[in-house]
Amino acid sequence: SRFKRKSKGLHEKTITTCRRRQRLHNKATARKRVMQLSAGLDQPTKDKLLPVLTADYMSSDESIYDSNSGESDSDNPPVPLRTGRKKKLQYHELAWRSGEFDSYIKSIDRKIERRRSPRGQRMLIPVVCDSLMSVRPPPDG
Repeated sequence: SRFKRKSKGLHEKTITTCRRRQRLHNKATARKRVMQLSAGLDQPTKDKLLPVLTADYMSSDESIYDSNSGESDSDNPPVPLRTGRKKKLQYHELAWRSGEFDSYIKSIDRKIERRRSPRGQRMLIPVVCDSLMSVRPPPDG
């Protein structure tokens, strides 16, 4: 039951996992939609990218939260505290992803940014790349 999950701390972990999975799904869906509309990519390239534009091939990310106290400690790096307001999303690059695929993804992401309305741009949470690579293994296939 929900009460048991809450008491064991599983409720927060479940919510975090669901949010992370939903962000990956949204990212993959937006990239597919923009790639299909893109005139800059030829059809063979689109056919090659379509099967790998899934959540399994998206970079891992985590939320970094701002503390309620407003104090910043420069000696300690930010940790994913679950209190306060979400400050930014930090993603980890995938070591097994090719440079060619990364360049296509960056191109598609630039197209997504250009299509956003000014209000949509203001609502975005900053996304930064972490220096650590993701330890997630490559998907099967």
